[in-house]
Amino acid sequence: MTCPHCGREFVPLEGQIFCSYCGAALAATPSDRTGSPSETESAGTGETARLTEVSGAGSAEYSPWEDIHNLGFFKGLTQTIGQSLSAPARFFATMPLKGGLLNPLLYAIMLQSVGNMLGYLGSFVVPNPFLAQAKLSATVSVTLALLIPPLAFLWVVMWSLLLHSSLFLVAGSSKDFEATLRLVCYCSAADLLNAIPVAGGLIALAWKLYMLTVGVRTIYGLSSGRSAAAVFLPLLVCCSVFVGGTMIAVMGLSGLYD
Repeated sequence: MTCPHCGREFVPLEGQIFCSYCGAALAATPSDRTGSPSETESAGTGETARLTEVSGAGSAEYSPWEDIHNLGFFKGLTQTIGQSLSAPARFFATMPLKGGLLNPLLYAIMLQSVGNMLGYLGSFVVPNPFLAQAKLSATVSVTLALLIPPLAFLWVVMWSLLLHSSLFLVAGSSKDFEATLRLVCYCSAADLLNAIPVAGGLIALAWKLYMLTVGVRTIYGLSSGRSAAAVFLPLLVCCSVFVGGTMIAVMGLSGLYD
């Protein structure tokens, strides 16, 4: 059959309802996905606004990563990475908010591990001014590399909990925790930017914060200002805890050597 959206021909599997190439719903028409201005303006907030804000009223929830049984592993992975990085508003407008935590967590741990590992290894090739003074031994270097995947898992869970709590404080969360965790997981493509020498970490952080803000605005139907406040509040908490912990550690070490 021919996809009515991208025009590509493929042989559909039994019961397949999404295109194997562009991920669009096969039952929908291009005009359905575009939607009229009046439909978009009257959609309001919440679930209807999430689906009409970017893609139109006829959009169906879809994620290429969660359709790898049709697309294949690498096509599903690369399409999800490309769509989430290049057009986060459109991607999050159709991202499934339910369907289990395993697939999103695997996606996040895999991309964060790869991105941080590439950045970590790259620091040995192109000296990173932030790590130049560390002078890590070989044992410590290998141990840190092995800790990257479990730390990625802990980071995803911690950030999801903080963001979900922040959403309650800023506007009252209108979605389950699963929706927030899925949002955080599918922002993990930004971690691949850690592979950029020297400045990769800052670029990855900036783009991830942007993706999170867009995702919160799209999924929860908040204004840009309130979305940014919900995203940056956990960052301020983490920075405060880090600075406070560092000061306590320095004061403790100073007391040992007095």
